[in-house]
Amino acid sequence: MRKPKTAVLFLESDEILRAGAVSVLEADGRFSVGRARNAAEARLEWSLRPALLVLPVDREAFDPYAWLALAKGRPGVKVLLVLDPDENPAFVRSLLGKGDCGYVERTSDAAALPALLERALVGERVEEGEAVCRALADYEAVRQRYAPLLDLFESLSDTAFASLVGPLAGDSDAETAERLSRVVRSVRDARSEAKKTLLRAGFTCESVIEAITELRLAEKTAGRLPALR
Repeated sequence: MRKPKTAVLFLESDEILRAGAVSVLEADGRFSVGRARNAAEARLEWSLRPALLVLPVDREAFDPYAWLALAKGRPGVKVLLVLDPDENPAFVRSLLGKGDCGYVERTSDAAALPALLERALVGERVEEGEAVCRALADYEAVRQRYAPLLDLFESLSDTAFASLVGPLAGDSDAETAERLSRVVRSVRDARSEAKKTLLRAGFTCESVIEAITELRLAEKTAGRLPALR
């Protein structure tokens, strides 16, 4: 008796990559493949209750956080993220923390996809892609180096944290206050208390800037602030 095919939903906005991957998966014979180029098509295919979701980290075509939440709400569904080699490791880390999912690097060579999907379906955590793996490992090493400082940032109130990092992002106190629905005086008072907290814990302005610089490099964020909380 022929084994029933496993339903897979493959999301991809790039027509060439999508067609290539679907062709390889269908030729393999083990999968019934739904495909979608945008969120509207994906929602229709999702109603067919796939066993595995192949989810690209494409914030314009799909909201990865929303799709991870959908998958989490449907017990038994596996998720495989598709990542660009130069993806921000902080963003990838946050996605991996939202659900039990693995990842592969985005590539035009889909030959390995059937075996990778099969591994994911049996419960193996797939982590494939040299560049992505290396970037995640390097980023974790930097975060471990500055763990005490990051833990301290986590303990600060939203106002205190924003008052410290706002100027580093180029925000004025007025802009920080408006974003938090506070008055400027409260932002400045919060910064004064936050600086005292940092000093009591043994941190200086120089050490904070050093940590932020290294995290920026690890995250490839250029001039933007790294993920500090």
